[in-house]
Amino acid sequence: MPEVTWLKDGLPLPKRSVTTTKDSLTQLLIPVASLSDSGLYTVVLRNLQGKEATYNFHVRVAACPRAPGPIHLQENVPGMVTAEWEPSPDEAETGGGPLHYTVLTRSAAKGSWWEVADRVHTNRFTLLNVLPGHEYHFRVVAKNELGASRPSDTRQPWYIPRRRGRFTVKAPSYQEPNLSQKPWFPVGLRVHLLPQGSECCMSCAVRGSPRPHVTWFKDDQSLEGNPAVYSTNVLGVCSLIIPSVSLKDSGQYKAVAENTLGQAVSTATLIVIGNGG
Repeated sequence: MPEVTWLKDGLPLPKRSVTTTKDSLTQLLIPVASLSDSGLYTVVLRNLQGKEATYNFHVRVAACPRAPGPIHLQENVPGMVTAEWEPSPDEAETGGGPLHYTVLTRSAAKGSWWEVADRVHTNRFTLLNVLPGHEYHFRVVAKNELGASRPSDTRQPWYIPRRRGRFTVKAPSYQEPNLSQKPWFPVGLRVHLLPQGSECCMSCAVRGSPRPHVTWFKDDQSLEGNPAVYSTNVLGVCSLIIPSVSLKDSGQYKAVAENTLGQAVSTATLIVIGNGG
């Protein structure tokens, strides 16, 4: 019977590999295979006359990837948060196939996770339109063709303090006509029907001279100073933003525009649907 030698990538087998040869049959056993066991295997047969015969075959060990490392957050530009994470330990391995990442976020400790990016082939992602005064949690999952890893979550939420005071918008300089006008809404509010946990943005356009002041109400209660909402007024386009609506946010909303000549009102209804439908 010829002498039988097993090789992996041209080198002797690891010690934990077991080979047996009996009755013209040779066998290789790897008790607990790992990604590092992938490679080119060679069986070499050598007889007493020194003649050799070889047979080569490839083995690929595949598995779901391991979780990415810790996530680091930083704000390089106001209103944008960049998440960077340490890669999955399997990123350098090819046994499980090419890796990519999915990024998820939520704005409350017990809110639902929302996918904000998929098939990310780097170790960083930038989230835009981050609202001051709200906490953001991040989660990253590694994926390959076999499935997903366990998630890697931020240990602490990201929080941008709410800047007190009015926002100042520098508009293009122009000569306003000398014509006073009481407030009116060329574009009014509209009805919103939204699932629980989603973002609601109510917008309307208001005109008037002097420039009207806009106050928001829910069920005739003023929303000024309410930390759960965020309002803007940019060149006459007024918006009320609720980052994550709940059932208690359903109701009648009202924008009241006032100047020295009078006031105008625009109303709309918000209906929030629970997770059960």
